Amino acid sequence: MKQYTSIAVAFLVLAGCGGPPHPPGYSNIVVTLDPASKKPTVGFGTQTPTIYVFFDLGDIKDGQKIKSVWYCEKSRQAPPNYKIDEVTLPLKAGQDSGSFSCSKPDKGWPSGRYRVELYLDDQLKDTEKFLVQ
Repeated sequence: MKQYTSIAVAFLVLAGCGGPPHPPGYSNIVVTLDPASKKPTVGFGTQTPTIYVFFDLGDIKDGQKIKSVWYCEKSRQAPPNYKIDEVTLPLKAGQDSGSFSCSKPDKGWPSGRYRVELYLDDQLKDTEKFLVQ
């Protein structure tokens, strides 16, 4: 099975936004195939070019790191809980949103169950699951 490629998408820094700060970590997480609308997607096709995960961040300190780890949990073409890819990125104080993405392998996504784990400073903060059919 070909190793998947994960692409870290540029973080958005929204300076001066009002409202109370989020608690430390991730919130408003969306898994989608459409980076423009960020409309949530539960099931993806085997030829989906890229799967994105967008999120808000709360109470971030300069030098903290976020990480995404992508897994194929169950598929006939891969062993159980097959680790697809992992990306760690540094944060800057005030950074309040971001995204990760994972690109389609050359032969397409194997049909099955997937998950992406989101970490803050190596501590698991959230797990998002999705299907490829």
